[in-house]
Amino acid sequence: MTYMQRGNYVAVINPLFWSEVMSDDPTLQWGVYDTVMKTFFSLSKEASAATFSPLIHLKDLTVQRNGYLYATIYSTKRPIAAIVATSYQRLITHFYNHLIFALPAGILGSLVLLLLWLRIRQNYLSPKRKLQRALEKHQLCLYYQPIIDIKTEKCIGAEALLRWPGEQGQIMNPAEFIPLAEKEGMIEQITDYVIDNVFRDQGAYLATHADRYVSINLSASDFHTSRLIARINQKTEQYAVRPQQIKFEVTEHAFLDVEKMTPINSGFPPGWLRSGN
Repeated sequence: MTYMQRGNYVAVINPLFWSEVMSDDPTLQWGVYDTVMKTFFSLSKEASAATFSPLIHLKDLTVQRNGYLYATIYSTKRPIAAIVATSYQRLITHFYNHLIFALPAGILGSLVLLLLWLRIRQNYLSPKRKLQRALEKHQLCLYYQPIIDIKTEKCIGAEALLRWPGEQGQIMNPAEFIPLAEKEGMIEQITDYVIDNVFRDQGAYLATHADRYVSINLSASDFHTSRLIARINQKTEQYAVRPQQIKFEVTEHAFLDVEKMTPINSGFPPGWLRSGN
């Protein structure tokens, strides 16, 4: 028992109350040590001061001896230290018991994460996502092929050729990625990208050279709505370019639907469309 007195008052305290521990471990032992008085003022029933005392002064805070694992911790605010011991065999048994339950859960969780990662990676590396990133990062580029008048042997315009530089250095032509854009519903983005870049590159030049023109290759589906008219009108007004200086060429295998083209055919001047091979 521990006795504490102040004036006429005396308190009797069971030292075990200082370190009451609730555990189902029958091998658990503990003690609380006074680092000033150099003595244990609280010990569990199974603990021995003779066994614990040498361990308090060791530099190693975790020690294995005689089939027990001992752990020591020092208070940063009070002159006390606590030491706890448990059967090493029981610790190992508990470890493997938890491992039996945790290992399948860990494997299952890893498989789920792996499948999720593969799905994300597959989506990230899909042709559609690659093309979308190329558009967003302005990786598609235009090459301008001169158009020469055979009679005068002079350059009268240029054909804008869209190319996609691949990640490995190869350059893909429209025949490789335009079908993908049509399949994935991205053809309007491609068309807007080409028109915007043509006017950005050649708008100022065309405005001062009314006898020159640029031919743009488009998909047949671009001619099914009047959206194309609005886009071209906006750009020609913005750059002061005559509508006759922009021509369109359909070079793909699909046939133009004349009935669907009727609404936009009247919106362009004669000679605005020509078919290519």
